[in-house]
This record gives sequence, C-alpha cells and structure tokens, in this order.
Amino acid sequence: MDMKIAQYLPPLPSRPPQMRPADRSEQPALPGDPKDCSVFSGKTETPPETEVAAPSAADETSAAWKNALNTIDRYKGSFLVLGFGSKRQYKEPEVVQRALDQLVEGLDAQYGKSRWLAVFGGDPYKPEAPDVAAMVKYLQDQHGVPVMAIQSDKVKEWGGVDQHIDHVHYVPTTYQDSKIVWGGFVDGKPAGPTAAYLGEDMVGGKNPRLKGVIALGGGEIAGQEALFAREKGVPVHYIRAEARLDGPGGNYGAIDGMLGPS
Repeated sequence: MDMKIAQYLPPLPSRPPQMRPADRSEQPALPGDPKDCSVFSGKTETPPETEVAAPSAADETSAAWKNALNTIDRYKGSFLVLGFGSKRQYKEPEVVQRALDQLVEGLDAQYGKSRWLAVFGGDPYKPEAPDVAAMVKYLQDQHGVPVMAIQSDKVKEWGGVDQHIDHVHYVPTTYQDSKIVWGGFVDGKPAGPTAAYLGEDMVGGKNPRLKGVIALGGGEIAGQEALFAREKGVPVHYIRAEARLDGPGGNYGAIDGMLGPS
C-alpha cells in the first residue's frame, strides 16, 4: 500500500507548567476568614446566610474547559489525531499501525514516553470497525499514550465516551438546521468539538499547546481540520491510508486531495 508520512519538524520549547491556585479547603482558618465563625460578635456563632446565584451554563462550560486545559498542561505536548470514521474505516489497519509505530518512536524520543497526549473527537471504539477510534486505542494499548476525547455533550445521553479514555471534555452540542454538528466548520469557523481542539487556546501563541496533527487518512472534515491547523503553524504528519468502505474522495478519502501527493 502506498503511504506517505510528512517530514517531522523540530520541537518547539516545552510549555512552562502552570501554577494551580491554592486549595483553601486545606488551609487553616485565619482571623477574619469566613471559615472562622468566631469573628462574628466576638463569640462563636453561625455566620449570616448569603444568597449565592447558581452558576450559569456558560460559567460551568468555561470552568470545565479550564480544567481540561490544566489537564493538557500536565503533558509536554498534545497531538490531534484525525482519520477515517466508522463509515469508511481502514482497509489495512495493520499497515497504518506500523506507520504509527515509527511516528511514536520519534515523539517518545522528543517528549518522553507517556509524556505527550493524543487528542481526538471521541468516536466510539468498535473492534469490528477499524476506524480512527481503533487507531487511538492502539496508541493507548501498545505505546502507553494517554488519550483525551473532546466530544459533544449529546453523547452523555447515550452513556458518554468509552470507559478506556483517560480524559474527556464535553462541549455544548452545536446544531445547524436541526442537525448536530459533530465537528468541522460552519460559515468558515470551527464548530462543535473542532472549536475546542483547534481553538485559540490550543493553537495560539508562540508555544501552542497543540504540537502537531496526526492525520491517518480521512474525509473532507479531517482534511479541513488539518489544513486549518497547518495555516495556524501547527505541523501536520500525514499518513496516507486506504479506506475499507466506498465513499467520497476515492480510496484514500477526500483528505488525500488536500494533503496527499499532487
């Protein structure tokens, strides 16, 4: 099978670890501290109750994303994994896995084994349907690569992402014409999970959190995401892969016309 791997680019400097705010629950009460009830009226008494507004959905979403970024920052780099979904799958998954073995060897040498994070869209793993979820699980099982899924919160109604996923971040589900936008672009802007894993928090700045994209074949959305990342200065490692099932873009998917040999 014909396969092509994009040239591996030199590393960017590691992102400095972020300081976490101190957990006040572990600190002793200080004079004047609301936890110390003895400051009221010079004697021990229950402090007056104050009505606190419930956090808004936007606040909760923002806090969840901050937690996700804190998790990402625990690793020396993160890599977005794109590829065929269940509608196309891989004709020869073992060939793609061998190419992944070579790529992982280089990433482990650069970042350390299990010190870089694979990020993907949270597709469910089905052994009988070798797609991008199967490749991510291969990275996890065979190479010890930690995995984060970024998925629309609609899937929580169906039990959420697979239990073997190490980390998960759910984004509010996006709709267009009453249909769920599982990823990609709407009016030229990243939408759904794409807006998170290719958002400014991931690809912006001189030392972006997202160090690269690993594109294992794929369709039009995968190709658009890879090109968007490349325009932002993120290296794209393209592994040409043949699809198992017929679909748009021919045997190698629409992404091949965008990233493959001219």
